[in-house]
Amino acid sequence: MPKPTFYRLPEERQKEILQAAFEEFSTNPLQEASVGNITKKLSLSRASFYKYFNDLEEVYTYIYQRIAWDPHDLLLQSLEEAEGIFFEGMTRYAKKMANQFFEPTYRAFYRNLLVKMDYHLFSQMEKDSNTPKMDYKQFLQEVIEVIDWEEIAVEEHELLAFLDFIKEIFHELFMKSFLREWTEEQTFAAIHQRLNWLKRGILK
Repeated sequence: MPKPTFYRLPEERQKEILQAAFEEFSTNPLQEASVGNITKKLSLSRASFYKYFNDLEEVYTYIYQRIAWDPHDLLLQSLEEAEGIFFEGMTRYAKKMANQFFEPTYRAFYRNLLVKMDYHLFSQMEKDSNTPKMDYKQFLQEVIEVIDWEEIAVEEHELLAFLDFIKEIFHELFMKSFLREWTEEQTFAAIHQRLNWLKRGILK
């Protein structure tokens, strides 16, 4: 979180500082970002920057918390919209994620986050006391309750493991979409193809 001095600034100045930092993180991943680049845009001294934030990680985390969306909420929402039909829910989930990642305002920021993710930093953000915490057991129970089990041939723990597997596929494909500069349509088509492989198999 920013230092108390940051909150004593006029709201407009707070927005200017955060926008300059957001632009820097959209241009450069955190590992290559520069306090100097941020302060230059603001005609602000480095000393003044450190009156508001301890370091770049702190302002990065704060911005991430302000713009991030909750993938668990998106997943539950998608399954509910699909009336519990598992693969229909996964298709809707992938579409919602694509809409988020390809939103023009945040695309460059998310590209740097996914392609050059600092896992140490991500771990720190997850542990941050100001980051909303999710009851993961409750989330899994809600997933179990919303799914239509009539079409499912495996036990609950197997389906949850399968769900994690699908999420890993999504993550890999979204990262690849940034690296290969796919369009949103190309990315969703690749995800839809993988879901069909998982649902129908590849054997005759």
